Amino acid sequence: MKNPRAVFAVVAWVVLLLATAPAGAQQPISVEQRAALAELAEAMNMRKTLQDTLKLLQRSMPAQLKQQIESMLAADPRLKPAQRAQLQAKLDEELPAMVARLQRFYDDPALISDLLDAILPIYASYFSADEIRQLGAFYRTPLGTKMVETLPRIANDSMRLSMQIMAPRLGKLTSDMMEDLRQRAAR
Repeated sequence: MKNPRAVFAVVAWVVLLLATAPAGAQQPISVEQRAALAELAEAMNMRKTLQDTLKLLQRSMPAQLKQQIESMLAADPRLKPAQRAQLQAKLDEELPAMVARLQRFYDDPALISDLLDAILPIYASYFSADEIRQLGAFYRTPLGTKMVETLPRIANDSMRLSMQIMAPRLGKLTSDMMEDLRQRAAR
């Protein structure tokens, strides 16, 4: 890839592909389930948990983004060392602007509400109203409270480690797919 915009486009494409994978069909939510979900959200302090999770993602984002793009550059066999160095320098120059754009995305006040509106119904597709109330009771216990407080750090650590494992593989896979596409287009 000859320019950082192309690299960023591929990264965005992979993220979009993963984020838009079809989810299971959601069942209608009963009035009883809605009430139980509201209690669960309060017991789990979901709004604050999501905010904390997004803050942790923001802190780790620059290093993860840089690592992911660098892996893609390293995996591209078509790049000569001088091209790779040029793209690396451009990445270093452009990274603050890329991170600023991602931070504006995460700072959108409507994001938390939209996430809650999307996430809570998932519980209703797996749990009855009574089970949701039992979950709420658990999250009001000291262990449940500790789980809620620790969850953003667990999610961040899991995401960081997942990206460390996946980024080089996704970079190579993307390069291989692009090369296959180029070869088929040349026929």
